[in-house]
Amino acid sequence: MAKERFQAIQMLGKKVNNYLKLTAEFGEEGEGDLSDDQLPDTGYYTEGIRIDIMTTDMQLKNKIFRQAYIYRGDKVTIPGTKAKLYALADYSARASAGFRDNIKVQLKFGVEDSIYAIAEWIFKHISGRTTSFVIENKVVNITPGEILHAIRGEALLELGTGE
Repeated sequence: MAKERFQAIQMLGKKVNNYLKLTAEFGEEGEGDLSDDQLPDTGYYTEGIRIDIMTTDMQLKNKIFRQAYIYRGDKVTIPGTKAKLYALADYSARASAGFRDNIKVQLKFGVEDSIYAIAEWIFKHISGRTTSFVIENKVVNITPGEILHAIRGEALLELGTGE
C-alpha cells in the first residue's frame, strides 16, 4: 500500500513539475512555439479528453473526419500517431451559412504518441476556422503552445517517463 501511495505522490510531483516547466517555457498562457518546448514528447496518455470546437465553417467537421456524414463513434487517426479523435454526436452535411456548429469530439492517445504531433495537427486543422475552442470545459486560445499546454494539462504522464 505504501508503494502505491509513493507512486501516486511521485506521479503528482511530476505533473506539478511539468506544469511549472510549462509556465516557465510558455508563460501562464502557454503561447510558445512547440520547438521551444523542453518537456518530453511522449509518455503522456489519456483515455479521453473532451474537446468542443465551435465554428461557423460548416465544412470543418468534414475536413477533420474526411467524410460528409459523421456518426457518433466515428473516428479519425491523427497522422504519424495512433491518437484518435472520436465523434461524440451525429453530424450531417449542411450548407447553412451563418449558423454556428459545435463539433464535439474525444481525444484518446497512448504513451507512444507524440503530443507535439497531436497539438500541431489540431492547430493546423482548426486555425482560422473556429470561433471558440474548448478542452475539458476550459477555453483555449488557438496557438500550438496553448493547445499543447491544455492537452498536457489533462493527460497523465506514465511513471518513469521524463526527468
